[in-house]
Amino acid sequence: MHETAAQRNETLLCLVTSKHFVAGSTLLSQQPLASVPQPTIRGQRSLQCCSRCRSAYFCSNECFRNAWLQFHRVLCEPQDYDIYVDVDADRWLLERAALTLHSHNRLSKHHSHSPPQLPLAIQALHSLTPAIADDNKIDLAAVVTALEPFGCHYSTEELDLLWRKVQISTFDILDHDQHLDPIARGIYPLTSLYVRHSCRPNAGVVYKRGAQLIVALDDIQPGEPITISYVDLVQSKSERMAELKQRFGNSFECHCSRCEGDYAGLDHLLDASPEERPGFDEAELEKQCQTWNILNMVKAYQTIATPRVLDASNYTHYTSRILAPDIYKPLTDHHRRHDNAYHLFAKEDKVLTARRVVPALVALSQVPSVPAFTLQTIRAARSLLRRLISENRWVEASRCALYLFVTYRLIYPPLHPTLSYHNLIVARASWNSLVQLELAGIGRKLERIYENGVRTWIAIARESVLHTFGQETNLWREIVELQWVFERDQKLK
Repeated sequence: MHETAAQRNETLLCLVTSKHFVAGSTLLSQQPLASVPQPTIRGQRSLQCCSRCRSAYFCSNECFRNAWLQFHRVLCEPQDYDIYVDVDADRWLLERAALTLHSHNRLSKHHSHSPPQLPLAIQALHSLTPAIADDNKIDLAAVVTALEPFGCHYSTEELDLLWRKVQISTFDILDHDQHLDPIARGIYPLTSLYVRHSCRPNAGVVYKRGAQLIVALDDIQPGEPITISYVDLVQSKSERMAELKQRFGNSFECHCSRCEGDYAGLDHLLDASPEERPGFDEAELEKQCQTWNILNMVKAYQTIATPRVLDASNYTHYTSRILAPDIYKPLTDHHRRHDNAYHLFAKEDKVLTARRVVPALVALSQVPSVPAFTLQTIRAARSLLRRLISENRWVEASRCALYLFVTYRLIYPPLHPTLSYHNLIVARASWNSLVQLELAGIGRKLERIYENGVRTWIAIARESVLHTFGQETNLWREIVELQWVFERDQKLK
């Protein structure tokens, strides 16, 4: 922890800052108490497999070293094949948690040293209050039998309590190089004990070599509680609450600014049923991306009144005109105006968010039909963007990415990992789209306009990746390489 303090607020522990933190600061960093790879990706991603037991996978040498000290040296026995290939991931994680606790107790008795943070993590795990017991799908008797050969003796009742605490403190470890896909599951008790949930958080979670980092998404003042989101924010309020109650118990309530405050308009729009506000499926959204002319729409929205129906393109430009109105003003200095407007769009602070995002939500609620801003359409766009990228259809992908960028601006705080990662997707899609358009012969005038847009998107992505993920990640290397390729191309013209 970096100059933060845990304080008791009513009956809840809460991590608050003891000094001013700027956006991008790391507030908390911890290695997992235990972790397991997702069964679907074992052997498919850049994970290191233990050469001795052939059954354990690690994301880095540091991850392996921590696992060896905590539990793996107890488990590691020479094997001819992966003995965990058919084991349920939940059971596997529970076994590793139990062995970690057993290993720590044994090391303590022999006055050996555990990893520095391990005692704090174990204390935090024991301090968690689990949700009401539900039907446990793990065969606890089988776990008891599996642990006995290692001198690790638990009753089924003890394992049931441990599993309920593990459930509270388990997070998906996301792969920043693969669309933020979950590649593993890790136990991080300090976060679950001290960091509150908010559907409009001021901090986000990123992962580096297995370590979980809590990063400030905005400037945080002294005494302000640190909050993260424990659920996917592209969900209705009822969906979010169902997940949160499953994790923290039926008594959990959220009183954040999205649930009850300034951003409640988000859920007013997204909570409508498909029958009340039908959205677009992937096929329809794909057709709209094929016919969408971004430059013509920018010109049209300099004067257009509020339309009665907002499809993907009209929704994107209608909302953008509220969030970044300078883009839609008649231009006397094209390059400077566009560059400044997009950078203002990227560097939004709390005051600007309150002034423009909330009015944008109000304006959208007054449009008779907004099928583009529904959960169905957002989820379809996520799926469509992946497919378009995999098919190298970058012109359509850039349009779909722009739609999601505007949508994410409404849903996520600035510098949220999802938004920062998406900024890189927009920059990459814009550059590849420009290359494909140049090959098709779009003409030098349009080419210069698109080049200015690509330059700006690269600058936006560079800044957000730097603050959210840092310079030690492949994402940073990718944006630096993209900028270098783009600038070299400009010099050669």
